Amino acid sequence: MPSSLRVVTRRVAALASALLSAAAAAAPAPPGAFSVRQPDGSPLAVRAYGDEHGIVFETLDGYALAQTATGEWRLARLAPEGRLVASDRAAHAARAGFAPHLRPAPAALREMDVRRRDANSARAPLPALRDRARALDGLAASRPGGGEAAGRALLAAVPPASFRLAVLLVEFPDVPHTYGADAFRALFFSEGTYRKSPLGYDVTGSLREYWAEVSYGQLSVTGEVFDWVRAAAPRSEYLNDSWRLRDEAIAGSGVDLSQFDGYALVYAGEVQSSALWPNAPGNWYVMSETFYSSTALGVDLAGVGTHCHEFGHVLGLPDLYYGAGNIGTWGLMGSGNYLDAGRTPPHVGAWEKKRLGWLRPERLAGGFAGPLRLPPVASAPAAFEVLTERSTFLLENRQWVGFDTHLPGHGMLVWHVDETQASYTTGDHWILDLVEADGIPASTSAGGTPFPGGRTEGALTCATTPSSADYDGSCSFELTGIVEDGDDVHADAVVSWRRGVGITVNGTGDHPTLFTALAMAPAGSTVRVPAGTFRELVRLPDAVSLAGAGPGQSILEALDARPLVMPGEDSAVSGFTLRAAAGADAFGGDALQQGYSTAFTVTNSAFVGFYTAIALWEGWPPSWNRDSRVARVTNNVFDGNTYGLMITYYDGFVPTIRNNAFFRNDYAVLASTSSTGDLGYNAFARNGVDIAAVDGSGPGSSDVLADPAFVDPDAGDYRLSPGSACIDAGDPAASYSDVDGTRADIGAFGGPGGAPPRLVVTRFGSGSGRVVSAPPGIDCGSTCSATYASAMDVTLTAEPDPGSRFDGWAGACVGTGDCALRVSGEVAVTARFTSTACPAADDCHEAVVDASGACVYPAKPDGAPCDDGDACTRADACAAGTCFGSDPLACDSPDPCAASTCSAPSGTCLAVPVPDGSACEDRDPCTIGETCAGGACGGGAPVTCEPAGECHTAAACEIAAGGCTSSPLPDGTPCSIGLCIGGVCTRDPTGISEPPPPAGGGAPPRGGGGCASAGGGGELAGLLAALGALVRARLRAPIAGSARKAGGQSWSPATAARSASRRRSSRRAANGSATR
Repeated sequence: MPSSLRVVTRRVAALASALLSAAAAAAPAPPGAFSVRQPDGSPLAVRAYGDEHGIVFETLDGYALAQTATGEWRLARLAPEGRLVASDRAAHAARAGFAPHLRPAPAALREMDVRRRDANSARAPLPALRDRARALDGLAASRPGGGEAAGRALLAAVPPASFRLAVLLVEFPDVPHTYGADAFRALFFSEGTYRKSPLGYDVTGSLREYWAEVSYGQLSVTGEVFDWVRAAAPRSEYLNDSWRLRDEAIAGSGVDLSQFDGYALVYAGEVQSSALWPNAPGNWYVMSETFYSSTALGVDLAGVGTHCHEFGHVLGLPDLYYGAGNIGTWGLMGSGNYLDAGRTPPHVGAWEKKRLGWLRPERLAGGFAGPLRLPPVASAPAAFEVLTERSTFLLENRQWVGFDTHLPGHGMLVWHVDETQASYTTGDHWILDLVEADGIPASTSAGGTPFPGGRTEGALTCATTPSSADYDGSCSFELTGIVEDGDDVHADAVVSWRRGVGITVNGTGDHPTLFTALAMAPAGSTVRVPAGTFRELVRLPDAVSLAGAGPGQSILEALDARPLVMPGEDSAVSGFTLRAAAGADAFGGDALQQGYSTAFTVTNSAFVGFYTAIALWEGWPPSWNRDSRVARVTNNVFDGNTYGLMITYYDGFVPTIRNNAFFRNDYAVLASTSSTGDLGYNAFARNGVDIAAVDGSGPGSSDVLADPAFVDPDAGDYRLSPGSACIDAGDPAASYSDVDGTRADIGAFGGPGGAPPRLVVTRFGSGSGRVVSAPPGIDCGSTCSATYASAMDVTLTAEPDPGSRFDGWAGACVGTGDCALRVSGEVAVTARFTSTACPAADDCHEAVVDASGACVYPAKPDGAPCDDGDACTRADACAAGTCFGSDPLACDSPDPCAASTCSAPSGTCLAVPVPDGSACEDRDPCTIGETCAGGACGGGAPVTCEPAGECHTAAACEIAAGGCTSSPLPDGTPCSIGLCIGGVCTRDPTGISEPPPPAGGGAPPRGGGGCASAGGGGELAGLLAALGALVRARLRAPIAGSARKAGGQSWSPATAARSASRRRSSRRAANGSATR
């Protein structure tokens, strides 16, 4: 083997080994300051940044720390290879000579990024969960509609999954355990009883209860906790070797792991850095007994949060806390595991639930316009998936319910999803990104992240900041009127796509992009792509085939150095030329990168100009893939690539590589492991190196070592010329035979997929018409095809029907005239006919075809009925071509301290508290000057009652009487000028009760007093009767001294009683929590 080849092979082998050893997803560093312990037991206050792939600890004054082999924390220095290592300077020693905020060198940081990327991209859901998600996809495609009830019915139609977890407990000779096995049984598997931590702190539930809630009962986690065993060496011996600790724990506990789906390794004491930092290498994870949770009561058991985070990795979920893509505490796989001191982790997001088969969001595609309602995700499996032309937005409602109780805010979370990205956490944007309503990065866990973002009504449109635009700047989705109504969220959505380009799903539809077609393709579908050049990154869903019109016809062109195609499990790619982008000759410029998938097929395609045409990272550890099927790469052409095939596979995963032509590559096949797999019947010509393998093997006796004699490879025509050595030189097995039954040819046009020349014509659009061909073969008004014995020159003519017009060709034809083309291989053409009947306009315009055949839209007459889109108006009518709402819905709140307003999306009245200090009326006649405070009316001063006169009792306000009241004194009661009669002080006609004369005055005149004569008695009686009637009439009028409240409402016994009762109830409510 040439020395340069040995270097390349060693490089790739080393890279693969590094990826395997590094790819363990981990928990993020905890936020804020906390204490670690030195080996002598003394505490050291620190902060941490990063995770197990690159965690950095610092003192509180900002100096980096590292641990020695014995576990002692010291000031860190930079090693020659760029890593942080422990110096000889104690953590509390003088800082002279040490720079603050020291970080690993850029090369080491890049290595960390690669580790994070590959650890995450290698994650795949467990087979049971992946199959469940696939089954839900199929059911959802056959059950249109959505909503909470439909979501629950969909979940109920697929049997729930289960996971049996073993929990292994291991202590050290120098670090014994604190809590017994029963504490972990409660933490992991209890139901309805785990509500207090061992030290008495409130908790929300166990690991089993968490996953039952977030999966809506679709995942049952059960298992067994094994008693503590002791490791053979002190803790410091395992800081960089968690696998050794694992092996000792398995041996000591006697566990039969074949009886479990996975296991947790819990070691005694607080969390450690390096290999003992919480991480999940596969179907198991490592975690500490405690997690920097020292309290006034002691060191508590680590909360369920980080256990749930690491178990999420075991289920197949990636980390979501790196860089600008950090989702903060809005999800378990961010840093939500630290919420409530780790005792109440939040739900995983809608994207994770969809990935694991617990949620099928209601899909909103092009043409949708209407209102949305979202209940809280903690109580209902409901979300919306908005398909734009390039990516997806997921909408979910997060409220303070269940395990979401400690979120920093509430409302609608909007997730921007781009599955075409190769990484969750690196690059110019991410597979998953949280759109922050307030513009503040989600990593800060700001409460304004959800919409409406702290506003009464929110919006996410093409013009707002943030906007609803895709990463390429296009915009086809808008949300308006986002409001919270109780625990629900309402909004109005519009999704608009451009017209299609002939891409179909199972022969139907007309999609504008590959993305929309693939996103709407259920498992088992075939997405067919017409001739043309498509510049998109492609992520194939599981069990979906992507079929082009043939090499040289359908062209996928890379955008940049990112992988062009990421295949899903059981997916297939055929009939394309895949072409590299200019300048993409750097690592990562792959045409097809396998990722986690092990079962996919690539056939009848050409790969041109890539760094690596196909990267087969085959057979990652079984705990990740759990799939014995392998990749099949047959009947393809690899031309002008640095590496045609790069093969790295383990554990018996052997790809099938047959009938391919490797031409003008630097390295045709590079195998960094012990063999090249099932490699045979391939052609090698003009490559720098044909096969570079660790075992030194090269082309075999079945291979062809001659120029394949392509028709015109420089022009992308890889058909075989007559007499080519590749004709009938493929694998002779019948399963590889050409379509005519003869032995397979080598190259992109041979084998079962190398169909003879075939022309497929499809009609699309709102109109109708026919397409005919010369020579005959095509004559149809829908979809038809013609197959030819050899390459054929064909002319197509489009004939629109009356009432329709021909708008042009797509695919292998362009323009609006007759199309002349050569059919060699599969060729697809689309004819678009458009109805000349105009589509409807808005409610206030007519759709009319004018004399020229164009659509015009004159305004409807004023007064024509319409709908202005505001549910708070009625009797809407057109005026000058615009819809105006009238007869607004009246909202009147009975609460004096709440204003009622109408919600436009729902048309319901919402009560909004008025500002504190606003005047109000509590309907108590005995108080006055009340104001609102905290939504309640009160604080009024007592009413002052003026006396009605000296012949009445003292005035007082009585609730039962409705205001101030005063009763007349008994008739005959002495008063200032005589006697009280009917409540009025009246002179005594008899003179008996006249007041004494003034001092010094004479006696009363004779005859003015004493007894009247009998003759005068009638006159006196008449006088008294008249006086009594006058008084009684006066008493029927309101008492002059009675009080009236502002607004003119008089007091009454009934209103007084009701007000007193309300005040007593209000006081009881306000004082209900007070200590008696």
